[in-house]
Amino acid sequence: MILVIDTNRIIAALIRDSYSRKLLLDDRLSFYTPFIARAELEEHKPLLLKRTGLTSTEFDALLERVLQRTSVMHELLLAEKYPIARRVMAKIDIDDAQFVAAALTLDCPIWSDDKHFQRQKAVKVFTTKDLLELYNGR
Repeated sequence: MILVIDTNRIIAALIRDSYSRKLLLDDRLSFYTPFIARAELEEHKPLLLKRTGLTSTEFDALLERVLQRTSVMHELLLAEKYPIARRVMAKIDIDDAQFVAAALTLDCPIWSDDKHFQRQKAVKVFTTKDLLELYNGR
């Protein structure tokens, strides 16, 4: 299954060895994320270092391991669907329009636990719980 992964799931995978990390490292899943995710991760790095207790070097190594499983989509790939995504997310959270644009471009769902993604109807959204149920056969 192909999924666009929201930054919050990457952050959850970095913070601790959680279900998010297990899903992110699951070979049955393929992940894509818009280019802004990398910038968001760098922006939150000081807080993530504090929360994880990792050194900067250890954190960077873990981030690279996690991002090896995630294809980062350049903004030019999202350009065609971005105007639609902006309209969809305008009254919800415009900052997440690029994630919707990525999902529209790839014709796939988004993986996010952010409730605001559930308010839009342009693309399907899976929560962590949804994915665990799907892949654990429940």
